[in-house]
Amino acid sequence: MRDAANNIEGNPRMKPHFISTIALTFFLAACGGESSDSDAAPLPKPKLPVPVNERGNLTAFKITSPSGGNGSGQIQINPGVSDGSFVASWKVKDSSSDYGVAMALSTDKVADKDDAVFYYDTCGASHTACPRASRTYMDCSFNNSNVMQCAGDPTSGRNMTAYLDTLPWNGYILIETCSNGINYCTVMSRAVQLQ
Repeated sequence: MRDAANNIEGNPRMKPHFISTIALTFFLAACGGESSDSDAAPLPKPKLPVPVNERGNLTAFKITSPSGGNGSGQIQINPGVSDGSFVASWKVKDSSSDYGVAMALSTDKVADKDDAVFYYDTCGASHTACPRASRTYMDCSFNNSNVMQCAGDPTSGRNMTAYLDTLPWNGYILIETCSNGINYCTVMSRAVQLQ
């Protein structure tokens, strides 16, 4: 299945996104369909071709951790240091409108259905977890049980044991924001090492 995702990477009209996957999962659950991590629904195609200069409104993404970074540019996240706490911060051009935001662990910088989403919410003017602000700071953690979660997370985090093949684990935390439904999305990544 990874090969299928790689074949569509160069085509922006066909690129799968976290938020569209999550939205489809919630829709299927509301309609009585079943969904699980191992049985993901097929990804819908974006409705419109999106010019590059109009995709999403994410302008910055940063991860900070008390564990610091290493010489390879990775941010280290260690459950033994400050209970595995880290801060994810992002900046958007327009926070007066609602927008979807998702964060996931990934083995690469490309958002696809194989990534392990650990945070999803709607942000913007009417939301208390990530209210109207041009920059949002979210307190997150990775604990000794391999659960990754963020404050105010409606999903209460996710156990990453099945996703992590070994510790330390080298990869990326991706963030995706989507405005105007799922048609205008932006993905950014930061290299991390989970210890």
